[in-house]
Amino acid sequence: MKRKLPDNTPKKAIKIRLYPNKDQAILLAKAFGCCRKIYNSLLELQQKKLPCPTEVQFKALYPYMTEVDSIALQQSRINLQQANNSYFKSLKGQRKGPKIQIPKFKSKRLCKTYSFTGPCMWGDVVHRRRLLNWEATALVAVVVHQ
Repeated sequence: MKRKLPDNTPKKAIKIRLYPNKDQAILLAKAFGCCRKIYNSLLELQQKKLPCPTEVQFKALYPYMTEVDSIALQQSRINLQQANNSYFKSLKGQRKGPKIQIPKFKSKRLCKTYSFTGPCMWGDVVHRRRLLNWEATALVAVVVHQ
């Protein structure tokens, strides 16, 4: 799926299935857990109408978040902002399609798929050798679904 960004550069989404080894699986689990923690914490603070901390402040509060890529943590904040914007546009009738519900907390047990955004790292590696060059873990085996 390609769509244009405001500066007319294409943005491409690729659906892949990862086959990490044990060390990579641990690192991915930490990344997904930290992203969920930030999303849920920010949502709770928004519901209580309290100021939201930055990713740097989260890393000071929770030292284990320093092990995770900062882009993934920033993307959690962006995802929550997009969910809120879509909800309020839906209430005002400015959003096409059916009305959507208020953003909900993310659950560890219910979610079987994850959206993980990062810098462009696909290149020829995925298409030729079926390996993903992920910056934190070296090469991860993948299956590309297009």
